[in-house]
Amino acid sequence: MMSTALDQAAGLRRMYLAPGTRVLPVFGAPERVQVMVNLATALARMEQQVLALDASRGEIAPAFGLSARYELKHVLDRDISFQRATLHTRFGVQVLPAGRGMRLLAASGVSALDLFESLAQMAAPVDLILVNGEAEVRTARLLPSHGEALMVLPRGAEAVLEAAARMKALHAQYGFERFRVMMTRATYDDAQAAVDLLARSMFDHAGIEVEFGGNIPPDRRLWEAARARRTIFDVDPTGPVARAYQNTATAMTGWNLTVVTPVVSPEDAGAAAAPAAAFPAMFPAITKLH
Repeated sequence: MMSTALDQAAGLRRMYLAPGTRVLPVFGAPERVQVMVNLATALARMEQQVLALDASRGEIAPAFGLSARYELKHVLDRDISFQRATLHTRFGVQVLPAGRGMRLLAASGVSALDLFESLAQMAAPVDLILVNGEAEVRTARLLPSHGEALMVLPRGAEAVLEAAARMKALHAQYGFERFRVMMTRATYDDAQAAVDLLARSMFDHAGIEVEFGGNIPPDRRLWEAARARRTIFDVDPTGPVARAYQNTATAMTGWNLTVVTPVVSPEDAGAAAAPAAAFPAMFPAITKLH
């Protein structure tokens, strides 16, 4: 009885006090799409509330096996509510297609802080916003750069060089200074050794901080899951790849991510269900787009 009461009290505090929503931009190789899908699912399995924001032209929803009819631009145009534009996976991950909306916002001068505070308010309660940030480079200015970002790369010397070039470009153009690097198709030891070498090089030559962000071991089940547009937790929930994602999800509690803190009171808790017109009211900078 006491345990149930404590759980309920914690749930109310979680909903109304809104201690903060963390934001993790994800960049890198095409494998970043599967990383986002599976990492979001691993976090959801830990009872984290996750929003997967897709700044590309539509990569994330299909990878979950979902079909998107609407996206963020329809919300900005006041055509539909935020909730109607948002898809939901069977594990509870929210997915917001946002390619056109993000391009519109990128041209508007809207700040990253304003954008993500507004998104956190509309999606509340939400613990983490994962952002697919690679496909549309011009939208990178909308992503918070003072916290860590995740760079995804496959094993191999050429991939490491490409990732280093990406991080240097993001640092020079948008101010990103800290990265977690996740290596796919690699054992833990191989990935750790490669990232350690990369970290020393990036700090010595560019002043960029790089830390190990985990590894995803090679496994045909991952390819099978991607081909079927399913997560690894649908295909092999107790296998080595699922365990690797779960380990990374657990380790993320210690990552230094950007935190946005929208004000959510009991009176405002229903704002996410409000009509689309509420979005510009919560985010005044958008009004000049119309």
